[in-house]
Amino acid sequence: MENQEKNQTNKYDDLDNLAKEADKFLPTDDNSQTDTVIKSLDNNKFYEQQETDTNQPADNKTELPGLVETLKRALAVYKSKFKSLTILALLPLLIGFLMAGVGMLSAVIIPGSAKPIAMVVVVIIFGFLSIVISIMAQVASILVVAGENSWSKALKRAVPKAWPVLVVSLLTALAALGGFALLIVPGVIISVYLIFASFTAVLENKTGLVALSASYNYIKGKWWQVLSRYLFIVLLFLAANFIVSLIPIIGGVASIFLGPILLAYFYLVYSDLKKISSPVPESKNKFILVFIIIGSLVLLVLLVVLIFKLKEVLPDNNLPKINNQLMGWQATKAFMAGLV
Repeated sequence: MENQEKNQTNKYDDLDNLAKEADKFLPTDDNSQTDTVIKSLDNNKFYEQQETDTNQPADNKTELPGLVETLKRALAVYKSKFKSLTILALLPLLIGFLMAGVGMLSAVIIPGSAKPIAMVVVVIIFGFLSIVISIMAQVASILVVAGENSWSKALKRAVPKAWPVLVVSLLTALAALGGFALLIVPGVIISVYLIFASFTAVLENKTGLVALSASYNYIKGKWWQVLSRYLFIVLLFLAANFIVSLIPIIGGVASIFLGPILLAYFYLVYSDLKKISSPVPESKNKFILVFIIIGSLVLLVLLVVLIFKLKEVLPDNNLPKINNQLMGWQATKAFMAGLV
């Protein structure tokens, strides 16, 4: 008891001494100022510790969340956004049916002599519209899994983003083509690096080569982690799709309901990568540009070969005499079936 009283007395003596020292530096005898200085001195270590903690990185993680954990989160996202994601997945299919109907109607109405040329025009127009609508639905779906609650609002926001995403998709395809032209391994490597290019275009408003470079920078140093997650979800998706496809009637449309889960999974991996990565600079990766150039040259060669093959089919270069097997009703019907 006596020791406690002595300790308490010593504590008060220390505080009195602090107060006296503080009074030397104060212009007035204001007790509130003295108390403030005492509290500041008494808690000096606490504030130093707070400042040290603030200067530390918020998150030093370099590993992505586990495969199964990410899948559970993706299923939760899909469940909360089921309605919007299903509508956006059905949209290209419904538009495809509409286009097929218009195409068949055109084949009946247009006279036989003009039918080949008309079918070429119809195929080009409908093909372009199908691509645009599919891209808009994809962009809107990304916006939904990223937080947009309304599918209609997401679709409106997707309109100005459709063209940039189309360009990014074409550049990604060319880079992948350039990689696979150098054998399988370079193609796989560059394809994984560019897997999130569409996400950077939609969610970060990056365009062209900058969007591809951002995806590369996020994945750099974590390539194997991303590949493992890609293989895990794709193989799981293929297995589930195969099993569901065995079910009569509904099996044929299984991908409509399984596809958004795949998208949600990729979005979460992308989001997790951003959290553990340093800020990505606005740069254009020359390494990716080389693959795009190679892919463009390969595509040009393929087009030249295709032209020469068509010349063999069209020796007189007379479009109305195109072989019915290529431009006739069967070809048109097959294309329309492919849309749906």
